[in-house]
Amino acid sequence: VGPEPPGFTASVRAGEGYLREVELHWADGRVDRVVYTERLAVPLRRVGELWTDAELLVISHLPGADGDQVARVGGTYVRRE
Repeated sequence: VGPEPPGFTASVRAGEGYLREVELHWADGRVDRVVYTERLAVPLRRVGELWTDAELLVISHLPGADGDQVARVGGTYVRRE
């Protein structure tokens, strides 16, 4: 929102096996991780402390927040272990 686009940097990381990840660092300190499987072909299963049957997760971390926000695309659950 506003006349200027928000400032951010992006990096792409190849995960283990079929996992892929894009990390966005925003000017306000938020970090968004988009974790997905190649071609969204299979469930992620485990991403750090998260277990899911989704093919794509967006994990948002805002400094000072109580915890990360997690959104899934596809699948039926996301569970923290």
